[in-house]
Amino acid sequence: MEGHGLDLTNLTIVVAAAVLFGLAFIRAHLPSMVGFIVAGVLLGPTGLGLVSSSQSVGALAELGVLMLLFIAGLELSVPTFVRVLRPAAIAAWCKRLVRSASHSQCPAP
Repeated sequence: MEGHGLDLTNLTIVVAAAVLFGLAFIRAHLPSMVGFIVAGVLLGPTGLGLVSSSQSVGALAELGVLMLLFIAGLELSVPTFVRVLRPAAIAAWCKRLVRSASHSQCPAP
């Protein structure tokens, strides 16, 4: 993958820096997210340039979304999920119907 994105060494450095900055900011009674952002600025194209290509940034963004979804899944309780499933499904279908109706009434130019 060298030359096309992040190699394993750079990925390890980026993840380690994010963890260390996150922990340091927690110890300073600040949100860990601020530490992650600072690590990104320091290691990104405007800082040290360790992550410079848009392909690398995209790969890291996907990894971040996967981690966020994983953590959300850990926090979700099955009874709560089952309780909100029906209202959420009804709302989604209503949105779909309204959107379909609006697209049939207003064709694209």
